[in-house]
Amino acid sequence: MSARDRDQSAARGLRRRGVATTPRFPVFHLFVEGAVTEPDYFDRLKRVSDVVDGIKIKVLHPANSPRQIVPRQIVTAAIQARDTSSDSDVHQFWAIFDVEAPQPHGDLDDAMLLARCNDIPTAVSNPCFELWLLLHAMNQNGYLDTATAEARRHGMDGSKDKHLTDHTPVTSESVSRACERAQRLRVRHKEHGSVFPEDNPSSDMDILINAMRAVSASRRTSCG
Repeated sequence: MSARDRDQSAARGLRRRGVATTPRFPVFHLFVEGAVTEPDYFDRLKRVSDVVDGIKIKVLHPANSPRQIVPRQIVTAAIQARDTSSDSDVHQFWAIFDVEAPQPHGDLDDAMLLARCNDIPTAVSNPCFELWLLLHAMNQNGYLDTATAEARRHGMDGSKDKHLTDHTPVTSESVSRACERAQRLRVRHKEHGSVFPEDNPSSDMDILINAMRAVSASRRTSCG
């Protein structure tokens, strides 16, 4: 047994015996592809209490490389953080990235396989994260390339760059609508036999949101 395993085993033993230990707060460690839009979004999401009440969100962007960040780098960073965390049984580590269109990332299949083999959950948007923002305000059923998705997002919230604006809808209601629309898209692709990465438009962000809500609800119940 490694030193880390012994420490975790001892901590679990103390909790079972009712010995006071430092409370461990669940943290969602989100490794993201975008350096602006995604951090902006999750910062706004922290104000949506029914999603984040009782949890913390930590957004990380593996920007050490001078090259463009690619999905495999994001997954690798999440794996390394999870494997070196002393609270990996409480915290969650997610890889969040885009497919891109019309030219997808070249390492998508590799990144997805790496994530599955290492039990790292992913929240992938196809073609890009801007689709997820659009789903907060409208349905989107037709194919989108990245440039069109970005342009429609700018038209939706009046943004001029990658930053969110005061008109970007991130509320409990809009997040719930986006989750419902993303789920409907997933069902439609399944019915039509459209498999990743041909499932454009789609986003798995609703899976992440639902995971946050589940932990939040669980903590409210246990503390209430």
